[in-house]
Amino acid sequence: MFEQIVDNAKKKTKENISGIEDDKVTAHSRPYHYHTSEEAGGSGESDQDYHDGPWVLTFDNFLSSKECDILISLGDQLGRTRSLAGDKYSSSRTSSHVWCTESCDLHPTVREIIQRISKVTGVPEVNFEHIQLLKYEEGQFYKTHHDYISEHRNMPEGVRILTMFFYLNDVEDGGGTRFRKLDDLTFTPRKGMALLWPSVLDENPHSIDQRTSHEAMPVLKGKKYAANLWLHIRDFRSVFDKGCM
Repeated sequence: MFEQIVDNAKKKTKENISGIEDDKVTAHSRPYHYHTSEEAGGSGESDQDYHDGPWVLTFDNFLSSKECDILISLGDQLGRTRSLAGDKYSSSRTSSHVWCTESCDLHPTVREIIQRISKVTGVPEVNFEHIQLLKYEEGQFYKTHHDYISEHRNMPEGVRILTMFFYLNDVEDGGGTRFRKLDDLTFTPRKGMALLWPSVLDENPHSIDQRTSHEAMPVLKGKKYAANLWLHIRDFRSVFDKGCM
């Protein structure tokens, strides 16, 4: 899947990436693989321009500015509350959030975004959780954690296999996303940018990939608006709709 996304991005056609003009896909981490500069129009000498590890991609403009503003507005209208770390409040996570369910999930802009993600990843929409709309005030953070939840292994929807994370505004200072086990690979919030990474191992998609633990660094100045979307290995929506969570 990840290789296909990157290969399609090289074609630089709107149909093959997110559908947003001027989008750019970059692999900042990927399993060890050499490409030749000849493939990029060079002399053919081997080169490596990414971290050797699990896949971590960025999409520079996955969301339009208008889409970001709409998601922020939906979060404001629904009303965010203190975020949980797992199933409880914790000093390790101080942000606020709200789930985009029911009428929010049916909003035309949300529907377009969900369909775009499904097209890019190849994962059916029924495997998606609902979008989580986040807000970090100055000084707020989420310490190092992992999106994989082991209890999901014995549930109908199975484990989370992918995380897609969206920055909905430019943060004045701080608020980056850092992967400590990937040599402190860090991303600065930029409006419209999306990150995509796996929670599981390629060779065993039911087992956690510990290397993709990550943290939301403290917002030093201003506010940070963002959104999470987790994709499961099996149908999540039917289970949710039946109240079996």
